[in-house]
Amino acid sequence: MSDRVAPALPQLPPRSERPVAIVGVTVIPMTGPKKLVDHTVVITDGRITALGPQELVDTQGAEVIDATGRSLMPGLMDSHMHLNDVHDAALFLAAGVTRVRNMGGRPGHLAYARLVEQGGWAGPRLHSASTFIDGLTAAGKRHTPGAVVLTDPAAEDGIESLCPMRRTP
Repeated sequence: MSDRVAPALPQLPPRSERPVAIVGVTVIPMTGPKKLVDHTVVITDGRITALGPQELVDTQGAEVIDATGRSLMPGLMDSHMHLNDVHDAALFLAAGVTRVRNMGGRPGHLAYARLVEQGGWAGPRLHSASTFIDGLTAAGKRHTPGAVVLTDPAAEDGIESLCPMRRTP
């Protein structure tokens, strides 16, 4: 993956100017075995702003989607993946994965994460580890090609976690 974002990227449809209300849906909250039957979920600017029994949630001014007989659950997270081809990122959304933790990040991944946050690219939100970190051999060479010797974690601006590689000689 290069450090630059390719120009031909998958695009999300534009967000609705109005809130979107999903009504009559069964919500699976993932916090326990109880399902929330006949509920309404209101989404404003890509975020859930209201959730409750259908008769208690105000949907005035919203684009209403009748989801009677359907279920809705939170997005999934893939907590260990390697984003090698950013053009595959939209496939995660198609599978219900809305967040990923990329192990072995590269500078181009930070550009990808910013683009997703700004709504300019169809893909999951990205939490990226640093580039691979490895020690040096007795001869002063890296064990892992492309790995870095990191002495100052602040040098990896924007990286949210480190991904150390340990190899035995």
